[in-house]
Amino acid sequence: MLAATGPLGLTGLSGSAPGVSVTGYTLGGGIGWFSRKDGLASDSVRAIDIVDAGGEPRRVTPESDPELFWALRGGDGDFAVVTALELDLFPAPVLYGGRVIWPEPRTREVYDAFLEITAEAPRELSVWINRLQPPGTSPMVTLDLAYLGEAAQAEDLLARIDKIGGAIVDSRGVIPVADG
Repeated sequence: MLAATGPLGLTGLSGSAPGVSVTGYTLGGGIGWFSRKDGLASDSVRAIDIVDAGGEPRRVTPESDPELFWALRGGDGDFAVVTALELDLFPAPVLYGGRVIWPEPRTREVYDAFLEITAEAPRELSVWINRLQPPGTSPMVTLDLAYLGEAAQAEDLLARIDKIGGAIVDSRGVIPVADG
């Protein structure tokens, strides 16, 4: 979806895990990089095409069947087979993002930076902290981040990260919205 809408200067509300389908992500609620600014993906659904339990194709909207429309957008059940979604699109921002990874001994510094950055972060900034240990490696701590705006603004907001030092990986930079 994002590859098709990007050249038009538009984007849908995408998730942070590229292996999840648009339908699964959206109907499961849809928390992603744009959620702080634009809301949940499930709230951007305008209409849902389904095949109901009787085998009949239907188009469900808030006007045609408000209860089923609500249930399909995260009601946790098997209400129908979804065949298509109609979604709101949003202006595509410049996207600055990436992942910074440190060895586990830096966890306290990374956590303190996370708290400082997120204490008054604008809605355009999303930062997630994770502690992980892939098989065969030492524990690590990561910050995954996305800023919907210019790189210079993002770098100012995230300057605290640069004070930590010792990063194993730092992939921050401007990325295409379709890759976010």
